[in-house]
Amino acid sequence: MKNRIAIVVGFVAAIVLLFTSASAVSAASEGKDRNRQIGTKERLTASDVAYLKSLPRDERREILTARGWREIVIPDQYESYQDLVPVDELATAYREALKASGSGVAKNEVLSQSDQMRGLDETLKAVEQGCMEKEDYIPFDDFKTEERWVPSAKDLKRNSGVVGGWGTSPGDGNSCDFGQSANGDVVLLKGSGLFPGVFCHAAIVTYNWASYVFSIGPDGDRGVGWNSRAELKRYSHASVQRVDTWPLSSNRRQTAADYAYKQLGKPYNWIFVDKWRTDAFYCSQLCWAAYYRPSPWYYKLDIDGVPDGLDFGAVAPDALWASWRTDTVTCSD
Repeated sequence: MKNRIAIVVGFVAAIVLLFTSASAVSAASEGKDRNRQIGTKERLTASDVAYLKSLPRDERREILTARGWREIVIPDQYESYQDLVPVDELATAYREALKASGSGVAKNEVLSQSDQMRGLDETLKAVEQGCMEKEDYIPFDDFKTEERWVPSAKDLKRNSGVVGGWGTSPGDGNSCDFGQSANGDVVLLKGSGLFPGVFCHAAIVTYNWASYVFSIGPDGDRGVGWNSRAELKRYSHASVQRVDTWPLSSNRRQTAADYAYKQLGKPYNWIFVDKWRTDAFYCSQLCWAAYYRPSPWYYKLDIDGVPDGLDFGAVAPDALWASWRTDTVTCSD
């Protein structure tokens, strides 16, 4: 009797195992079929995006790569924020600034060597301190491993409604004290975008006469426009970053704010890998351009903190955080 029961139990277990295996194989097959479909389909749906978010990272990478997306990856050899600092570039900037201040090429642009100009050693110490403070806010290991994708131009054109872009992803609110900001500061925000990195939006502070206007931050719905404090408080986190304009005058912050103001009304730049455009802007591109474009020919202020070759022409909000030139004034955490 016991033998018969054991045989029946074993038979039932075998049937259950067979059906379970068959179901698993079927599910895996269906998953592969859907992955292939999403990798090539022209129009994506909200359901497709939700499915992409649910996938393991390797599977998602395969699909997004097939769609022409490009991933911004910080290589393993970078182990701290300080590794992103272009030390040779700083040394060159110092030498060029000394030449310019001595020649009188731009008296009002370069800090006086005898009065206010920081020496190179002093600057490097300040940079090191700034990198350590960044580590206190967002550990570099966490920042480095965050998933960052730049959608293909085709997807941004055809699927902008579900893919979105930098500047269009509010969260659940923050309590940042924007009153501590000044013209030329950069506001970085966290939200709920589709693999944008740590930050999904950026704006440059440009105070104006009206109490409801505060900063300029392009988004996909309206292009280059005002972002009020109320709008920025909708995001789940906000951080105000001050830009170090060394070796140029700190007046460059006001110049940056003025440049941003002049771009009001221009369209949104959906081609994220073309940060060099001046006829259209996305949020972090405008913040970068506001410092880079109007700075003098002999030294360009570059607040893109991702090394050349890793971002292939894009400047994501995360790149502004990673820059050695940006220091946190205040944040909502």
